[in-house]
Amino acid sequence: MRNIALNIFLIGLYIFIKDRLKFGHQVFFAFHSDQYGPYCDMDFLIFIIMSIFMIILAEMFNQSIKIKQDHDLTI
Repeated sequence: MRNIALNIFLIGLYIFIKDRLKFGHQVFFAFHSDQYGPYCDMDFLIFIIMSIFMIILAEMFNQSIKIKQDHDLTI
């Protein structure tokens, strides 16, 4: 699960670098507009938040396995 989180984080980092090279060094959350109207470019942030969530889930599963093994030994 940590490998999945690392891959998702790398995807988010790639999107962040690609967008900064494409749109230039603007404000962190740059507002852009095109023929459809204004929008905010924050795609990379979704991937970074997902990777943090996956790391938290991985730690929760590791703790639950340790607790289960401990309970198995006490019974």
